[in-house]
Parts: sequence; structure tokens; C-alpha cells
Amino acid sequence: YAFVEGTSMATPHVAGVAALIRGKKKGRISPDQMLEYLKRCSLDLGDKGKDPIYGYGLVSASKVIDL
Repeated sequence: YAFVEGTSMATPHVAGVAALIRGKKKGRISPDQMLEYLKRCSLDLGDKGKDPIYGYGLVSASKVIDL
């Protein structure tokens, strides 16, 4: 195991949460709506809102339950 970071590491996590969201919402979701759901399922890190280091923050699969 090793510590790695970046978009290559975040992509599979975000894709997994997006799949959970799609299943929870039972059907088609527009790209804009998916982005809003992903933002709602993220823990904001760093400066408030999107920032150059953390983007929108840390995506959390457990927050899909609350959608």
C-alpha cells in the first residue's frame, strides 16, 4: 500500500458515489443535477466552496442516504 492522491485516485470514488446516486434516484439524471447531488454528498475541505487544492471536497457515499 502507498499514499497516492490526485484525480486518478478520486475518479473511481466519485464514479462509485455517482452510481449510488443514480440507483437511489431510480433513473436518468441530468449532468447538472448529478453535479448538485455530488456536491451535496461532499464534505467541504479547505476554503469554503470549490478551491484549487480540494476542489469541492471529499465525496462521501454515506451521504447518499440523505438525498
